[in-house]
Amino acid sequence: MVSVIIKTIIFLLLFSNTQSSFRPNWGSLLFILPNQITEIGRKCANKSLHYCLNCYRTFIQEARDGDYEAPVDYEEDMSVGVLVGEFQWKISQWWRRINFFSELPEEDCCEDQGNKYLLYGYINQNISPDDYLHILTNYNSESMRINHMWVQYNETACLYVITEIGFGAPPLMQFPGSTSRHGIHLPYVLPPQPGLRPLTFTFQQLKTQLTFGWFKWNIMCRDQPWICQ
Repeated sequence: MVSVIIKTIIFLLLFSNTQSSFRPNWGSLLFILPNQITEIGRKCANKSLHYCLNCYRTFIQEARDGDYEAPVDYEEDMSVGVLVGEFQWKISQWWRRINFFSELPEEDCCEDQGNKYLLYGYINQNISPDDYLHILTNYNSESMRINHMWVQYNETACLYVITEIGFGAPPLMQFPGSTSRHGIHLPYVLPPQPGLRPLTFTFQQLKTQLTFGWFKWNIMCRDQPWICQ
């Protein structure tokens, strides 16, 4: 749980520096793209050649004026343990089929997945285990646009490599932010994918053309064919 909290604090600090308008109902179905650039990308590459599901990331509903922390002492609430246990049991039936791999070094399921539900599901948005699982496994909303990107600047090629990508309602958040010295006018590329020719996008093309439907049919279904059946 500690690692998830630390990552969330870093994410929110970056968010506060890159966005002027906070939307507490923002949510993103967030994926990691296998790569050799980032630590989490290398971990993903050991699990899949195509993608790893990170989480459905949210912010706390009651947050105002940059206060994103959860005012809940969840560790002393026994009923929360029951909910997390319920989600862990349910996700144990699914995690392999949706590439929802654990980040823990010696476990594949389901402590890490339960921690993500606890934070992003229950604490932030009061989402039930069933509803959070439904969000993670329902891929019918193909019109969803990109609303999250984590990019790495490649100085040699003078472009951005997208290492994490998420889909949902606006706003689109890019990290490091578009206010960095490189700006948003450079090309964006995905890490190499088996069977997929290299693609270059402008920032505008990412916002309008790279939909969840494209990601689903061109990347997810190469690893999990059942998703497109």
